[in-house]
Amino acid sequence: MGPGRRGASPRASRPRQPPDGLRAPYLQLADALRTRIETGEFPPGRKVPSQTELEEATGLSRNTVKKALDVLKGEGLLITAPGRGLRGFLVWRGSKTSN
Repeated sequence: MGPGRRGASPRASRPRQPPDGLRAPYLQLADALRTRIETGEFPPGRKVPSQTELEEATGLSRNTVKKALDVLKGEGLLITAPGRGLRGFLVWRGSKTSN
């Protein structure tokens, strides 16, 4: 190779998404909950664990858990359930492809 010419960058072979250890914790939690919804562990109409239960189970902060739930709510996977407490979330649909 002549001066000024470069070969393929070593970065080109790296995955675009960082490993879980480098992803934001709220995204890791959202991914884990999404998987549980998509595999049917949390079927449509079922209440997911409360924010407090998720905080205790994961050791994550209240804000981190809320952000994860908000991601799934924004994707249409969770809805706020009226009359189910301050943070009652229900699975709205099993996955993005099923209705």
